[in-house]
Amino acid sequence: MAHSEREYFSHAPYLDRYEVDLENFIHLIYEKNDSRRLIKVSSDDNEARAALLSGREVINHQPVSILFLILKGVNPAECMDDDTWFNVVGPAMKAVGDRYGSDTYKTAMWDGVPPDLPAPFADKRLKLLIADYLAEDITTIVELTEIVMAIKNGREPARSLFREKSVSMSWSKGLSGNADGLQLSMQYNLELQDKYFSLRDAATDIAQQRFAQRMCDRLEAEQRELLISVARTAP
Repeated sequence: MAHSEREYFSHAPYLDRYEVDLENFIHLIYEKNDSRRLIKVSSDDNEARAALLSGREVINHQPVSILFLILKGVNPAECMDDDTWFNVVGPAMKAVGDRYGSDTYKTAMWDGVPPDLPAPFADKRLKLLIADYLAEDITTIVELTEIVMAIKNGREPARSLFREKSVSMSWSKGLSGNADGLQLSMQYNLELQDKYFSLRDAATDIAQQRFAQRMCDRLEAEQRELLISVARTAP
Protein backbone atom coordinates (compact mmCIF):
# COMPACT_ATOMS: atom_id res chain seq x y z
CA MET A 1 0.00 0.00 0.00
CA ALA A 2 1.38 3.45 -0.91
CA HIS A 3 2.63 5.73 1.85
CA SER A 4 0.05 8.38 0.89
CA GLU A 5 -2.78 6.01 1.76
CA ARG A 6 -1.95 5.92 5.47
CA GLU A 7 -4.67 8.46 6.20
CA TYR A 8 -7.17 5.63 5.68
CA PHE A 9 -5.80 4.06 8.85
CA SER A 10 -6.04 6.99 11.25
CA HIS A 11 -7.07 4.66 14.07
CA ALA A 12 -3.71 2.85 14.15
CA PRO A 13 -1.94 4.08 17.31
CA TYR A 14 1.08 1.79 16.88
CA LEU A 15 1.93 2.87 13.34
CA ASP A 16 4.51 5.55 14.18
CA ARG A 17 6.07 3.44 16.91
CA TYR A 18 6.90 0.52 14.63
CA GLU A 19 7.55 2.43 11.40
CA VAL A 20 6.71 -0.43 9.10
CA ASP A 21 4.73 -0.75 5.90
CA LEU A 22 1.04 -1.52 6.22
CA GLU A 23 1.56 -4.78 4.34
CA ASN A 24 3.18 -6.12 7.51
CA PHE A 25 0.08 -5.52 9.59
CA ILE A 26 -3.04 -7.49 10.37
CA HIS A 27 -6.13 -5.30 10.23
CA LEU A 28 -8.50 -5.57 13.21
CA ILE A 29 -12.02 -4.54 12.28
CA TYR A 30 -14.46 -3.62 15.05
CA GLU A 31 -18.21 -3.09 15.13
CA LYS A 32 -19.08 0.57 14.68
CA ASN A 33 -21.10 0.88 17.90
CA ASP A 34 -19.74 1.25 21.43
CA SER A 35 -19.48 -2.50 22.02
CA ARG A 36 -15.86 -2.64 20.78
CA ARG A 37 -16.65 -6.12 19.47
CA LEU A 38 -13.97 -7.54 17.19
CA ILE A 39 -15.74 -8.78 14.06
CA LYS A 40 -12.88 -9.49 11.66
CA VAL A 41 -9.14 -10.03 11.47
CA SER A 42 -7.94 -9.51 7.93
CA SER A 43 -4.73 -9.25 5.90
CA ASP A 44 -6.63 -7.62 3.03
CA ASP A 45 -5.92 -3.87 2.74
CA ASN A 46 -8.98 -3.34 0.54
CA GLU A 47 -11.26 -4.98 3.09
CA ALA A 48 -9.84 -2.77 5.84
CA ARG A 49 -10.30 0.36 3.73
CA ALA A 50 -13.89 -0.59 2.92
CA ALA A 51 -14.60 -1.18 6.60
CA LEU A 52 -13.30 2.28 7.48
CA LEU A 53 -15.37 3.91 4.77
CA SER A 54 -18.46 2.15 6.12
CA GLY A 55 -17.87 3.68 9.55
CA ARG A 56 -16.20 0.80 11.35
CA GLU A 57 -13.07 1.21 13.42
CA VAL A 58 -9.93 -0.38 12.01
CA ILE A 59 -6.71 -0.89 13.96
CA ASN A 60 -3.53 -2.26 12.44
CA HIS A 61 -1.26 -4.49 14.50
CA GLN A 62 1.73 -6.62 13.77
CA PRO A 63 0.44 -10.20 13.65
CA VAL A 64 2.26 -11.53 16.71
CA SER A 65 3.10 -8.58 18.95
CA ILE A 66 -0.47 -7.73 19.94
CA LEU A 67 -2.70 -10.38 18.42
CA PHE A 68 -2.67 -12.74 21.39
CA LEU A 69 -4.15 -10.08 23.65
CA ILE A 70 -6.70 -9.05 21.05
CA LEU A 71 -7.87 -12.64 20.52
CA LYS A 72 -8.41 -13.36 24.21
CA GLY A 73 -11.92 -14.77 24.32
CA VAL A 74 -12.28 -14.58 20.52
CA ASN A 75 -12.45 -17.71 18.38
CA PRO A 76 -9.88 -17.29 15.56
CA ALA A 77 -11.89 -19.59 13.30
CA GLU A 78 -14.86 -17.21 13.49
CA CYS A 79 -13.17 -13.89 12.77
CA MET A 80 -10.87 -14.39 9.80
CA ASP A 81 -10.83 -15.93 6.35
CA ASP A 82 -8.75 -18.94 5.42
CA ASP A 83 -6.14 -16.92 3.53
CA THR A 84 -5.45 -14.65 6.51
CA TRP A 85 -5.31 -17.61 8.86
CA PHE A 86 -3.26 -19.99 6.72
CA ASN A 87 -0.74 -17.53 5.29
CA VAL A 88 -0.33 -14.96 8.07
CA VAL A 89 -1.81 -15.63 11.49
CA GLY A 90 -1.47 -19.41 11.79
CA PRO A 91 2.27 -19.65 11.01
CA ALA A 92 3.05 -16.61 13.19
CA MET A 93 1.11 -18.01 16.15
CA LYS A 94 2.77 -21.41 15.75
CA ALA A 95 6.24 -19.82 15.77
CA VAL A 96 5.47 -18.06 19.04
CA GLY A 97 3.71 -21.11 20.49
CA ASP A 98 6.68 -23.33 19.72
CA ARG A 99 8.93 -21.04 21.74
CA TYR A 100 6.63 -21.19 24.75
CA GLY A 101 6.16 -24.92 24.27
CA SER A 102 9.87 -25.53 24.85
CA ASP A 103 9.42 -24.61 28.54
CA THR A 104 9.48 -27.99 30.30
CA TYR A 105 8.08 -26.51 33.50
CA LYS A 106 4.76 -25.54 31.90
CA THR A 107 2.22 -27.87 30.34
CA ALA A 108 -0.44 -27.03 27.77
CA MET A 109 -3.98 -28.12 28.50
CA TRP A 110 -3.58 -30.45 25.49
CA ASP A 111 0.03 -31.33 24.69
CA GLY A 112 -1.05 -32.95 21.44
CA VAL A 113 -4.00 -32.75 19.04
CA PRO A 114 -4.55 -35.43 16.38
CA PRO A 115 -5.01 -33.77 12.97
CA ASP A 116 -8.01 -36.03 12.32
CA LEU A 117 -9.83 -34.97 15.51
CA PRO A 118 -13.46 -34.40 14.43
CA ALA A 119 -14.05 -30.71 13.76
CA PRO A 120 -16.97 -30.40 16.25
CA PHE A 121 -14.69 -31.71 19.01
CA ALA A 122 -11.90 -29.37 17.92
CA ASP A 123 -14.33 -26.45 17.98
CA LYS A 124 -15.51 -27.30 21.52
CA ARG A 125 -11.93 -27.59 22.78
CA LEU A 126 -11.05 -24.32 21.08
CA LYS A 127 -13.91 -22.44 22.70
CA LEU A 128 -12.88 -23.83 26.08
CA LEU A 129 -9.27 -22.75 25.63
CA ILE A 130 -9.75 -19.24 24.27
CA ALA A 131 -11.81 -18.21 27.28
CA ASP A 132 -8.69 -18.15 29.46
CA TYR A 133 -5.62 -19.57 27.77
CA LEU A 134 -2.01 -19.48 28.91
CA ALA A 135 1.06 -18.89 26.75
CA GLU A 136 1.78 -22.61 26.64
CA ASP A 137 -1.65 -23.19 25.04
CA ILE A 138 -0.92 -21.13 21.91
CA THR A 139 0.24 -24.06 19.77
CA THR A 140 -2.81 -26.07 20.81
CA ILE A 141 -5.03 -23.16 19.76
CA VAL A 142 -3.26 -23.11 16.39
CA GLU A 143 -3.86 -26.83 15.85
CA LEU A 144 -7.52 -26.72 16.86
CA THR A 145 -8.13 -23.63 14.73
CA GLU A 146 -6.48 -25.29 11.74
CA ILE A 147 -8.80 -28.31 12.03
CA VAL A 148 -11.88 -26.08 12.13
CA MET A 149 -10.66 -23.79 9.34
CA ALA A 150 -9.77 -26.76 7.14
CA ILE A 151 -13.22 -28.34 7.39
CA LYS A 152 -14.91 -24.96 6.82
CA ASN A 153 -12.89 -24.41 3.65
CA GLY A 154 -12.98 -27.92 2.20
CA ARG A 155 -9.33 -28.83 2.62
CA GLU A 156 -7.18 -31.15 4.71
CA PRO A 157 -5.51 -29.77 7.85
CA ALA A 158 -1.97 -28.61 7.11
CA ARG A 159 0.44 -30.82 9.05
CA SER A 160 2.96 -27.95 9.04
CA LEU A 161 0.83 -26.19 11.68
CA PHE A 162 0.95 -29.18 14.06
CA ARG A 163 3.51 -30.28 16.61
CA GLU A 164 5.53 -33.39 15.85
CA LYS A 165 3.72 -35.25 18.64
CA SER A 166 0.35 -34.22 17.25
CA VAL A 167 1.20 -35.42 13.74
CA SER A 168 1.99 -38.86 15.18
CA MET A 169 -1.46 -39.08 16.81
CA SER A 170 -4.64 -40.42 15.21
CA TRP A 171 -8.17 -40.05 16.51
CA SER A 172 -9.63 -42.62 14.12
CA LYS A 173 -7.02 -45.26 15.02
CA GLY A 174 -7.13 -44.47 18.70
CA LEU A 175 -10.60 -44.22 20.20
CA SER A 176 -13.36 -44.00 17.68
CA GLY A 177 -13.49 -47.54 16.34
CA ASN A 178 -13.61 -49.76 19.41
CA ALA A 179 -16.64 -49.76 21.72
CA ASP A 180 -14.90 -51.66 24.53
CA GLY A 181 -11.92 -49.34 24.34
CA LEU A 182 -14.22 -46.34 24.54
CA GLN A 183 -15.87 -47.67 27.68
CA LEU A 184 -12.49 -48.25 29.33
CA SER A 185 -11.37 -44.77 28.34
CA MET A 186 -14.51 -43.28 29.86
CA GLN A 187 -13.93 -45.12 33.13
CA TYR A 188 -10.29 -44.01 33.27
CA ASN A 189 -11.36 -40.47 32.47
CA LEU A 190 -13.82 -40.43 35.37
CA GLU A 191 -11.14 -41.70 37.73
CA LEU A 192 -8.80 -38.92 36.63
CA GLN A 193 -11.57 -36.37 37.07
CA ASP A 194 -12.06 -37.50 40.68
CA LYS A 195 -8.32 -37.18 41.24
CA TYR A 196 -8.06 -33.64 39.88
CA PHE A 197 -11.28 -32.43 41.50
CA SER A 198 -9.86 -33.60 44.83
CA LEU A 199 -6.53 -31.92 44.08
CA ARG A 200 -8.29 -28.68 43.16
CA ASP A 201 -10.42 -28.65 46.29
CA ALA A 202 -7.45 -29.40 48.55
CA ALA A 203 -5.03 -26.99 46.89
CA THR A 204 -3.72 -24.12 48.97
CA ASP A 205 -1.56 -22.73 46.17
CA ILE A 206 -3.28 -20.69 43.44
CA ALA A 207 -1.05 -22.09 40.68
CA GLN A 208 -1.77 -25.66 41.75
CA GLN A 209 -5.48 -24.93 41.98
CA ARG A 210 -5.50 -23.44 38.47
CA PHE A 211 -3.60 -26.41 37.05
CA ALA A 212 -6.07 -28.85 38.62
CA GLN A 213 -9.03 -26.85 37.29
CA ARG A 214 -7.55 -26.83 33.78
CA MET A 215 -7.14 -30.58 33.92
CA CYS A 216 -10.75 -30.96 35.12
CA ASP A 217 -11.93 -28.83 32.20
CA ARG A 218 -9.90 -30.89 29.76
CA LEU A 219 -11.15 -34.21 31.12
CA GLU A 220 -14.78 -33.05 31.07
CA ALA A 221 -14.40 -32.00 27.42
CA GLU A 222 -12.85 -35.35 26.51
CA GLN A 223 -15.57 -37.22 28.40
CA ARG A 224 -18.21 -35.48 26.27
CA GLU A 225 -16.30 -36.54 23.17
CA LEU A 226 -16.20 -40.12 24.40
CA LEU A 227 -19.93 -40.13 25.14
CA ILE A 228 -20.67 -38.91 21.61
CA SER A 229 -18.34 -41.55 20.15
CA VAL A 230 -20.04 -44.30 22.19
CA ALA A 231 -23.44 -43.16 20.92
CA ARG A 232 -22.17 -43.30 17.35
CA THR A 233 -20.84 -46.85 17.72
CA ALA A 234 -24.00 -48.16 19.42
CA PRO A 235 -25.94 -50.66 17.24
